[in-house]
Amino acid sequence: MEERTELLIPLRYLYDALVGIEDISTQKQNLIMESNSCQQQILNEQRRRQTTGNLAGMAKSGASAGKVIGIVVTVIGLYILHAIVLVIASLFGAGKMAGSVIGIIFLMIGAGIIYLIVKGTGALSNYSDRKQNAAINSSQNNIANYEARIRDIQERQLPETDARLIVAYQDAQPLIEEFPPDYCYSDAVGRVIFFLENQRADNIKEALNLYENEVYQNKMLAEQQRQTRAAEISAKANMISAAANIVTAFNTGQIAANTSQMVGSLRNIEGYSAQTAANSAAAARSAATAANNMGRTADSSAQMADYARQIRNSLNGNPSWM
Repeated sequence: MEERTELLIPLRYLYDALVGIEDISTQKQNLIMESNSCQQQILNEQRRRQTTGNLAGMAKSGASAGKVIGIVVTVIGLYILHAIVLVIASLFGAGKMAGSVIGIIFLMIGAGIIYLIVKGTGALSNYSDRKQNAAINSSQNNIANYEARIRDIQERQLPETDARLIVAYQDAQPLIEEFPPDYCYSDAVGRVIFFLENQRADNIKEALNLYENEVYQNKMLAEQQRQTRAAEISAKANMISAAANIVTAFNTGQIAANTSQMVGSLRNIEGYSAQTAANSAAAARSAATAANNMGRTADSSAQMADYARQIRNSLNGNPSWM
């Protein structure tokens, strides 16, 4: 009991020192990551500024080309239209004065259109310049802020953090050197304190053995959970595959049933056709028999008519051959 109590005092001090060292180390890593992120942001801003400059240059080039094309098209179009109007005017007997007036009108129209073209392309170019300047200024301000943050981190915060880390390590160095190096971190020391406080161990060696068993069990549990998740995923995949197979089998059976039904229907149709043919043949035979009977009946009728004529002739006193 006394041994455990004597161990707990330096272990608690070591634990607090290790927590402080780990916190300072985490802060240092965060500062380094932030500095790297600022460097990446500077590169992004430089690329954005370059892209904005390229787009602005393309816009200005397009405006200049559009201005030239617009002026050329306007001049050619007005020239052709002026020539057509002059021809029409001459057909109606317009004099030179009318032609001069028409020329002045077209000249004024052309000058107005060219002015609008120049003004519009100039406004577009100025708008592009403003957008470019605003984007460049924004990018430069962002770059300046990132550079200032990097300087602050590298010139002030990191040195201060390193100094705090050195002081914290120097304060705890005697205890750190006495504790097993593979377990000299806050989690392991904290569990050793827990085992000693709860009388599950009498010394550091027993406490570390318990901690090692606990770590092993946690690893096994994590591996078991991983395998369980993998089995669940595999089971779900198998269920989906089985469902797909059932659907496929059902569809295949349905197709087979439909095919069998179609074959049965065809067979029934063949049977009906054969029966119909047999009935037709029987009807034909009956018709032939009826025709023969009708022929015999006709013969008998003719014979009976002949007999009747003979009787009538006989009654009238005529010979039977008349």
